[in-house]
Amino acid sequence: MTRLANLTSALAAAALLAMAAQPAVAQLAQQPAPDNPQAAAAWRSLLDADLTDLREVVQRNYIYAVYPGGSAWNDRLDRALARARRETAQVKDFGGYRAVLQHFIVSFGDAHFSAYFTVASRQARWPGFSLTYRAGRYVVAASQVADARPGDQVSACDGRSLDAWMDGLAEFYGGPKGRETTRAAIADQFLLDRGNPLVTLPRICRVGQRDVALTWRPAPLMADPMRTSGAPVTLADHGLAISDFGRNGAWVRIGTMGPETQAQAAQFRALIAAAPTLRDKDVIVIDVRGNPGGPYDWFMAFLRGLYGQPYADHYARARLEIANVIYTPPDAGGAGEAGFAGEAGAIKAPPDPPLVAALARPRVTTLPNGGRLAFLEPPVKSIAYPATPPADPVRARVYVLADYACASACIAFADEMMRFPGVTLIGTETHVDMRSGGWPGGFELPSGLAVVRMGRMVREGRARGDNEAWAPGPENRFPGDIADTAAVKSWILGVILPRDAAPGATWRQTASLKGPDR
Repeated sequence: MTRLANLTSALAAAALLAMAAQPAVAQLAQQPAPDNPQAAAAWRSLLDADLTDLREVVQRNYIYAVYPGGSAWNDRLDRALARARRETAQVKDFGGYRAVLQHFIVSFGDAHFSAYFTVASRQARWPGFSLTYRAGRYVVAASQVADARPGDQVSACDGRSLDAWMDGLAEFYGGPKGRETTRAAIADQFLLDRGNPLVTLPRICRVGQRDVALTWRPAPLMADPMRTSGAPVTLADHGLAISDFGRNGAWVRIGTMGPETQAQAAQFRALIAAAPTLRDKDVIVIDVRGNPGGPYDWFMAFLRGLYGQPYADHYARARLEIANVIYTPPDAGGAGEAGFAGEAGAIKAPPDPPLVAALARPRVTTLPNGGRLAFLEPPVKSIAYPATPPADPVRARVYVLADYACASACIAFADEMMRFPGVTLIGTETHVDMRSGGWPGGFELPSGLAVVRMGRMVREGRARGDNEAWAPGPENRFPGDIADTAAVKSWILGVILPRDAAPGATWRQTASLKGPDR
């Protein structure tokens, strides 16, 4: 018996794989699934221990468990756990472990409640090609087979439309059904089999005008999604910079709202300092594609730099109309919890004066579990706005370029920008979230295979509802690969700007909020 098989038997005999050394568990997760009952029992024991720990972590740390909490919440949590334990019977390897944990977490429909896996699967299969989602179409992204060429449209599999497939898989992979951002995220994983026992693989797909029988084979090493659910990954670039665009335009790249290094923070400060110099441009494109979010302070400092404080503060009120409810668990900062560390923890964000004032006057309630809820009144209640808006110092036409990966505080940036007169949203829909807010802290499960994060705040009264996306008007929707920066720039220069500059063209805000039921 090999050393790995001996390890598996020992773990199964112990009945709690969670007690094993974490490096050994991580090694086991990357091996081919051993086809024996002992290995399956070991993985089921590991998952059972993680679920038991996760229930306690969620009950003590997740905002919705205490606000509003109550019997309805407890019933929902217990139902989700009961289903996960039933599904555990299908687990025999890391693929099954991850699938059941993912299904449990995404069932709460909250993008800020997520798990990040600490190991990547190396045992994927594919039919020789992969998919991507582009403006309502599913096309071949990469291929090693003759029957599926990059760019070919895939319209159906096993007689079901691709939209129907994505909407059905949303239950297991996460995201509200019917949202483009959900379909885009799942399309990237659809033809990559990582051993999920809860889903059925397609057998025949309609590629172009051909029916292609799928032969599943070992896949080349690909990027393994480390998060249970969320926005699709479009751009790895999270840079911050201003560059020339066209004859007298500026391209403002804001790839993150939360700098993670001092160098990145310096880039953001430089961008903020340069913002006033853009006011006399003809065109400003603010590129937030792939922006995963962060605190609001940085983007508000940029808006005050671009528009001046009176104008920016007059229109940027979306976050100020929110009554924030913030939860502090009884053991916040205790064992198992980690927040920002190293450089990220030392970075000081610019102040956001209206929110600073609100944070100074919380109403605090102590809960039976020893935790606390802080209630913050909407800052707009204490701000005297002028009856006449200040003059707009920016003469440029301003466009916000977003994509499906614009998430969390990036969507909040769109909440603010869509209130500025004349700002136009272009690109694709944004990502979505619930009214809960994210938190930097995470909780490592006993196995060491995943770190779970959850929200500790609720934004009551937010104008944007749960799981609603900002969507550009049809005329401002990019039809191609939104990650192709050269193609996007060519589209803006060749289509968007000439149209909006044409005599008699109506320059107006064209964006709307879209939810699954709209």
